[in-house]
Amino acid sequence: MFGWLKRNNTKSVRSRTITLEEQLQALRDIGIALNPGVTVDTLLQHTGREKYEADPYDWLLLEMGCELERDGVFENISDHVWYIDTEVVEDHGVYVDVFQRLQLMSGIEIGEIEDYVDIMEEVVWVSFTFKGERLKWEIEVDDDWMDLNVLAKLSGLIERELGKRLVFTDSHGQSILILCLDDGQLRALNRLVKYPFYSFG
Repeated sequence: MFGWLKRNNTKSVRSRTITLEEQLQALRDIGIALNPGVTVDTLLQHTGREKYEADPYDWLLLEMGCELERDGVFENISDHVWYIDTEVVEDHGVYVDVFQRLQLMSGIEIGEIEDYVDIMEEVVWVSFTFKGERLKWEIEVDDDWMDLNVLAKLSGLIERELGKRLVFTDSHGQSILILCLDDGQLRALNRLVKYPFYSFG
């Protein structure tokens, strides 16, 4: 998706296995944590330990960005990470879902989120209230692909308000991993992962 994505070649070759528990602690130290009630045992019900430890941090972050089902209810494994398919724009509500999820992740105070999606007529927009002002952003249409420019715009709003921004890696084909971090957190995370995270825009 993005031609400049590259492997983090500055990382030294790991000489020992980094356990799943050690990975979780290192991410917690940065501020990236599992949601309450999600444990190591929960993760191991989903994927074997060997997968996490063969591809430390990168595979764990991918799993943390997903949902789990409990009694028919889907819950985030971590509110701090989101693994999203970018070929998802089909009907009204998709950008409402996106903005609500990123609001949860970032803590930005926006409300009354609405969108309009008409791919055939090439009319797509999202609107919301921020600090008492009603904002409406037009969104570029590219078939059913999400417009990542609108995420860059939201990231700028988050950065101006909260001093952190949305970052992503697209090492997973048409899906991307998104987090919301400040500069220090981003540097610390990129020292751990194989594929570095970048800011939108």
